[in-house]
Amino acid sequence: SDGEIELVFSDVVMPGGISGFDVAEWVRSERPSLKVLITSGHHEIANGGSHSSVFRLLAKPYTQAQLAGAVREVLDHR
Repeated sequence: SDGEIELVFSDVVMPGGISGFDVAEWVRSERPSLKVLITSGHHEIANGGSHSSVFRLLAKPYTQAQLAGAVREVLDHR
């Protein structure tokens, strides 16, 4: 589409040997202003893993309200 991408939303676990953190790092290197939100059902990753200070992590399971809040938080963060 012609619309601008404002946010990338990725799971940590991805097929093919790449992780959501790999995607996020690539996004950051290619388009630093693009926001990234990552989700995971792995408790140790989603709740204080080593990437939690760099990227916003949303733990699974989450509600629609929690997802909406996380998206808003990431988009509003400068």
